[in-house]
Amino acid sequence: MKDVKIYPLRLGTASVDQSLLTYRMGMGTKATVAFGCYYVEADGMKIMIDTGPAPPEHSAKWHKQVGPQIEPDQQSFIQLEKRGVRPEEIDMILLTHLHWDHAYHLEKYPNAKIYVSKTELAFALNPLPPFFFSYENWQIGLTPFFISSIPRMVQIDMVPQKITEHISMIPTPGHSPGHMAVVLETTKGPYVFAGDALITRENMEPVPERHLPFKMIGLYMDFEAAWESIERIIRIVDGDPTRVLSAHDPEALANDIYIPN
Repeated sequence: MKDVKIYPLRLGTASVDQSLLTYRMGMGTKATVAFGCYYVEADGMKIMIDTGPAPPEHSAKWHKQVGPQIEPDQQSFIQLEKRGVRPEEIDMILLTHLHWDHAYHLEKYPNAKIYVSKTELAFALNPLPPFFFSYENWQIGLTPFFISSIPRMVQIDMVPQKITEHISMIPTPGHSPGHMAVVLETTKGPYVFAGDALITRENMEPVPERHLPFKMIGLYMDFEAAWESIERIIRIVDGDPTRVLSAHDPEALANDIYIPN
């Protein structure tokens, strides 16, 4: 497929314990991760894959445990405009999941059809207590940020879904119940927008001395499902980390553009 362009949108950083990225590894060591999302031009459409975190002051107040460092212009719709694209031009938004750092500002994209898994939305509306903050649930005194956008949501089942000719969404649960990754078929092979199914490319690295084929993520709800999701992603890209684009990976987000033609 020709004329495919992928634009990483860098939306700030956070400081977290390394063990949140790599299961039981690096405990007590601080790691810097990125916030980000991706703007994609493919199949004649303008597509957002996730829309990034909450505004700076809100993030600092409600999610201070991850030490968010977000500048006022590090919001997806502003970064998009800096690339010459108005939010009103976006045709669709593909949400990997509905956490506060992935699905904010949906209202800024009024003409976009929003795809999200039915399972994810159901859990986001009625999460278990440890995830009240993840979804900014009513229980903590907030109205979930995605509520007003529900009428525009296309709620899809947790099975592979063909969205456009060259784009599909596949189930990658574990980090959250309804997490889905986005697969973009290109002439250079499939690219996977992994959301939080993989936190960074480091998760793809084996640890031979521990007989591990990869480093498990440290942020998960269902260990077995998360493990199988990582296996699935690695198979799709044939082990090539350069074709895995995650939302918190400083390396993946460092490029200004990917042109996989």
